[in-house]
Amino acid sequence: MKVAVVTNDYPTESSPNVGQFVRITAQAIGAVHEVTVIHLRSEAAGGEENHYRDDAVDVRAFPNALKTPEDFDRAAQIVYSVAPGFDIMHTMNLWSLIPFGVPERQDEQLACAWVHTEPWQLATPQGWPSEIMPVEEILLLPDGLTAPAGKMLTGIADKRYGNYTAAVPYIVPKPAKFVERPRVQGALRLVSVGSVTAKHQPEVAIRTVRTLRAQGVDATLTWVGEGTAKIRSQEKVKDFGLEEFVRFVSSDEVGGVEAALDAADLFIGPTKEENFYLPLAQAILAGRPAVVGAGAADLEYVNQDTAGVIKVVKENNSKFWAAACLELQEATAGMSAAEVSATLGEKYSPESIAKEYSEVYEETLEMSGFEV
Repeated sequence: MKVAVVTNDYPTESSPNVGQFVRITAQAIGAVHEVTVIHLRSEAAGGEENHYRDDAVDVRAFPNALKTPEDFDRAAQIVYSVAPGFDIMHTMNLWSLIPFGVPERQDEQLACAWVHTEPWQLATPQGWPSEIMPVEEILLLPDGLTAPAGKMLTGIADKRYGNYTAAVPYIVPKPAKFVERPRVQGALRLVSVGSVTAKHQPEVAIRTVRTLRAQGVDATLTWVGEGTAKIRSQEKVKDFGLEEFVRFVSSDEVGGVEAALDAADLFIGPTKEENFYLPLAQAILAGRPAVVGAGAADLEYVNQDTAGVIKVVKENNSKFWAAACLELQEATAGMSAAEVSATLGEKYSPESIAKEYSEVYEETLEMSGFEV
């Protein structure tokens, strides 16, 4: 099929870390279908359209800041004008919905089937332009709608009046090469990845290190991420005298998430709520067992297959977390990184997710009446 991926976030030379979710997904689909990325590129506003090849996909970059009513009209004009050349138009983040939320365009029929993938939230974000329809209303319009977890779609699926709706997980690649855990006698290297916010309860992880060290374990924690609770968490580390043993760092400071996982024995995530919990899946696929909070208990992949490498702690008291970490470290002592990773199989590989999107396209086309 001919697929147009519409996004305002896509990596460029000047912003290489922006839009990685869109790129990895588009590249996977591009291995199966003919994909063109329609990049509404804010940093190129005022410039000319740019057309280039990026591995498995073509990219057409249009200068558009998506900030003013004129930008919105121009984005809608671009999207509606290129649609006749494609079988599927696939938007992949909230702001890519803007061309479809221009009120004056609501009676205009798009010339191909439209699929939207929402990776983070199915609600109008703060700062959404008042000239554009609310996200909740726009999401009723796509011929196909996907999100990484089924529970994200329960509130909207019934409102879409027969339009196709399905859960398609994130792509979570395995590392190119497995690195074994340190597993040093008497030591425990913990890692966490994700926003440092109240939802992720960083203080529980800090207190766990303090409890472990009080028990004579040489425990450390590296938390990779930023967030509103980072300064408060660092102050707590100082209060406990753990500056030498607990670090809250950016990805760049540790050479990337993969390097941080490679240096650890266990992943720790005292989360209150998750839809997919990408860092946990990354940790398991990298070969790191994990101790997680009650908010991860109902994740699709926290199941019988992964029961031996993922331990859920429903209490916040650090003595339970410390005990769970030691128990899991001992229980998995004989497992290699590859064996830990194998508990998730290939379900989240680029090939598997591309196949799922192919099924979404086929079902969407059939239900919408469009033909390839």
